[in-house]
Amino acid sequence: MSATAAEPIDLDALKAVAEADGDSAVVERAWLARVHGELSTLLAIQERVGQCFGLAEGQRL
Repeated sequence: MSATAAEPIDLDALKAVAEADGDSAVVERAWLARVHGELSTLLAIQERVGQCFGLAEGQRL
């Protein structure tokens, strides 16, 4: 599994634009995208650490 770091999202600026447009779903989608990127990175780190300890795929520390 390979993951790349997500680009940081300026949620304050995005929220201001979304509020001006009356679209709070924009902020929610941006937040979910950022969380997804962070979780992907954490899963990649977990997999790499597991490989260092010789664990098979799916095994946990």
